[in-house]
Amino acid sequence: MVQLVQAEFDLFLPNIRPKAPEQPKTEHKSKAYTITDKAAMAKQNQIKQFDISDINKQYIESFRNSKWPNYETDKQQKASWFQYKSSIGNLLETVGKDAAIIKRADVELFLSKFNNEVTKSNKAAHIKSFLSYIVKHNVANCNTRVSRETLIMIISL
Repeated sequence: MVQLVQAEFDLFLPNIRPKAPEQPKTEHKSKAYTITDKAAMAKQNQIKQFDISDINKQYIESFRNSKWPNYETDKQQKASWFQYKSSIGNLLETVGKDAAIIKRADVELFLSKFNNEVTKSNKAAHIKSFLSYIVKHNVANCNTRVSRETLIMIISL
């Protein structure tokens, strides 16, 4: 028996193409999750406005401008910033108080909502980076409000 591969088959019989097998038709039509849907969801998360205090907005703006100065034009910086923004913004919105007086229990309660350990670890790293920055640079004179407990929590995150 002689076997022909598709390329050889095309050489001998260029006008004959094998038909693709028909897919069985189902009665139930379900909406496929498309790339367009994913893009729309990602865009929505990027533009989310968090309900946080003005002092927290100052902290976030200073942190962003220091770490990602070109986030509006640099795609890598933009992607990184949006990950940090999500973690920090959701924490501050959940806690509802000045970032300088956040306690360990506040952070642990926020992180407990996530089941995936990698996600928890990433969010904890984002929070530690943010809190370390505002304390180190004394953003909006936050060091007058930071407690010893908060400093220990930042170190141990």
